[in-house]
Amino acid sequence: MNVKEGFGILTGIILAVVIPVLSLGILSKDNQKGRNEPVMQLAWEQAAFQDQTVETTLKDLDIKKIQGFLFRENSQTPVYYAVYVGKSQKGKDAVKAYFKDSKQYPAGYYKREEATMKILGDANPAIFSGKKVKNEIEICYSGDYVIISYASQATNTILDELQMEHFLHRYFQKKKK
Repeated sequence: MNVKEGFGILTGIILAVVIPVLSLGILSKDNQKGRNEPVMQLAWEQAAFQDQTVETTLKDLDIKKIQGFLFRENSQTPVYYAVYVGKSQKGKDAVKAYFKDSKQYPAGYYKREEATMKILGDANPAIFSGKKVKNEIEICYSGDYVIISYASQATNTILDELQMEHFLHRYFQKKKK
């Protein structure tokens, strides 16, 4: 075997092993886009939700300002998750007392909620259980923040910016004429 043959074999091995491994790494990173990083973020001074349990919780804990975060399943699949967060004016002790018998979720179990809290400035968020409403809505909390997570919703296409904004408003009360 001469030097040219050895170089050809080595190049073939590199192309056969290294490039697929690198491409899988790049594709899997792209696959995570939107999963831990919101694709849209909005804020409201006063938001009125359609669900009465959510409205009662916000009223009882004196939550006015709401921030909404829209996450995607991944960059190729049009599955969206809406997460809303509001800070209670009554403080974290009142929030903890409101959700009796709550338990802390293991770290990494609620990725989107943890990512939301990290965006809001909590480096190591602890997410606690709260209430489940009709298996569609989960209300949990972290400190004095109340987190409202909706079940995933699939769309037939990947939404553009205006459609994502409408998606975040879909859980609010409809305006009456």
